[in-house]
Parts: sequence; structure tokens; C-alpha cells
Amino acid sequence: MHVRYAVAIFLPLLIASVVVVMLTLDLVARVSVGANIEDRKRSLQTVESALSSAQQNLGRFVSDNAYWDAAARASYGTLDDSWLSESFATSTEDGSSYDIVLVVDRQADAALGGYKSGESFKPDIVEYFGPKLHRLVQLFPEDLEYHDPEVSIMKTADGLAIVAVSPIVPTTEGLLAPTERPRYLVMLRMLTNSFVQILADQYVVQD
Repeated sequence: MHVRYAVAIFLPLLIASVVVVMLTLDLVARVSVGANIEDRKRSLQTVESALSSAQQNLGRFVSDNAYWDAAARASYGTLDDSWLSESFATSTEDGSSYDIVLVVDRQADAALGGYKSGESFKPDIVEYFGPKLHRLVQLFPEDLEYHDPEVSIMKTADGLAIVAVSPIVPTTEGLLAPTERPRYLVMLRMLTNSFVQILADQYVVQD
């Protein structure tokens, strides 16, 4: 493997890993307020639980919204942006459950549609995520069956985020032509300072 190629692959992964470690240490500091040294191990376990819970919640949310006849009707062929807007735009504006929603195809190199902060958002996927979203999408079999969501923490152009992906498939058998290539719903929860503080408040370790 050429050195330049190796650096191009592993440097973004290293940076993302360092950022996740920094986030974990920050959360440990927040939930350990008032705790003694003996509580630090318990604090780390609490932080891991908080991050795991946030990832599971987003995974369930993206799965519920992707495994849906209406989503399948709107997402295949020409994407129905009015459905995407009505279903997700407001939620990306208030950020109560997620901050960004995207629809991508198997190649995951450009967003077919999406919303961020209530506005249309179609980023260049490679510029926004690097190669990481493509790798996450490729974990799914190339079929139109239900599969459990894939969830990861990624460094994006807007900062660190929990990213959840689920194939868009109908609950009604035969709704889509078997020749359709799968498309995917992507949801992001940005790990902003305010959201990290919410996690810390929910999982605070008492004396």
C-alpha cells in the first residue's frame, strides 16, 4: 500500500477516534462533578451508557421512519421532496430528536434530498462525511429487505455527530419493484456542547 493512500485512509479515522476520546473525557468531567477519585470508573461507565443510549435512540428513530410504506413511495424513482419536507423539515429545525436528515442511494456520494435546520440540504457526501458514510451504507446487503440500522459516531463538516442509517423499505410486500436499488434514510444528531450537557444532566453521578 502506498504511503499517501494509507494516510488518506487512516488519518481521518485517527482524527475521529481522537475526537471521540475527547468527547468521552469531557462527559466524564461533567458527570463526575462532586465525585471522588473512586467514582471515576463508575463515571466512565455512565458516559459509555449515555452515548450508547443516544445511539440506540437515534437508531430506533431512523428505523421507524425508514420501514414505512409512505417513505418507500416517496423515496424511489423521483424523490418526493414535499413528503420529505412535511415529514422531517420541522424536526430538523427544533432539533428535538435529530438535526439533519438525508436520503442517499447505494453509492452514497451525493444526497438525493435532505433537510438541516428546517432548510433544504443536499451536501456533497464525501466533502461532508469523508468516506465514512459510504462505508456505513455498504454494511447493508444490497436488497430491499428490512435490516437493523447501522449507527456510528462520525466527524462531519459541522462537527462530531451520531449518524444512523437504515434502508428505506415498505412494510407492504410487493410495493416496490424487485429491480429497485435500495435507498437509505440517514439521520444525524450533532454532538454539540448543549446536547452533551443534556446527556451529562441525564446521567449525572452524585456523591
